[in-house]
Amino acid sequence: MKKITLTLVTASLVAICSLPVQAGLIDFETGFSDLQPVSSINTGDNVVGIEISSGGGGFIAEVGSPRTSFRNINAVDDADAPAGGFGGNFFLNDESLNVNENGQVIGPMAANDYTFTFENAILSLELDVYDYRQEFGPAPGDSVTLSLFEDLGQTTLVGQASYTLPDTPLEDGNVIHLSVDQLLSTALVATLTFTGTDNGVGVDNIAFESTEPPPINPVPEPSSMVLLGIGSLGLLGYGYRRKKAAKKD
Repeated sequence: MKKITLTLVTASLVAICSLPVQAGLIDFETGFSDLQPVSSINTGDNVVGIEISSGGGGFIAEVGSPRTSFRNINAVDDADAPAGGFGGNFFLNDESLNVNENGQVIGPMAANDYTFTFENAILSLELDVYDYRQEFGPAPGDSVTLSLFEDLGQTTLVGQASYTLPDTPLEDGNVIHLSVDQLLSTALVATLTFTGTDNGVGVDNIAFESTEPPPINPVPEPSSMVLLGIGSLGLLGYGYRRKKAAKKD
């Protein structure tokens, strides 16, 4: 009887461990335009919310001249294009020089942190940060940090990665890659925070692994069905042997 019990337990473990995992990528290359406000993106396997610290979502910046989603000197040239064309044609930005007919700036102008929320919990997260450097604000020792939290209240930190600016200034258009995996638990929220001002910083290539919630009426996978079948046959065989032994007695 012990062998039968172990078989059934094994089948249950297989069903739990086979929760599907989906890989998601947001590179802002399809379906986006310059200065487009973005607060939520449906990747098909997850819904990602985007919020900046001044309120609302971010903006899409298009590589080119003028760089309309950058402020100050960055708005009149294309010097901040990611080095080597690494970022494609579009990326996420937290500022805008969107100007109305009277020449008044109507987009947010302050440096901002980002908050990303995930409808389905994620197992890992990585992204690229463009042009975070000493010019116009950040100083050596300032840092950018990617933090993942288990809960929407951001009380339980489950993973973190950061980059600190060196004494030697980074090149214009630099790319900083941040990656967080091997989490202590799954995460529902990620924050990207900067020390110092971050004028003209962009975010791109947001990649993550998300868990899919189990279906309401889950269908056992083939491996699980095989193990359950073996367990059932074992029980039937055990019952048959007991009946046979009882008849002999």
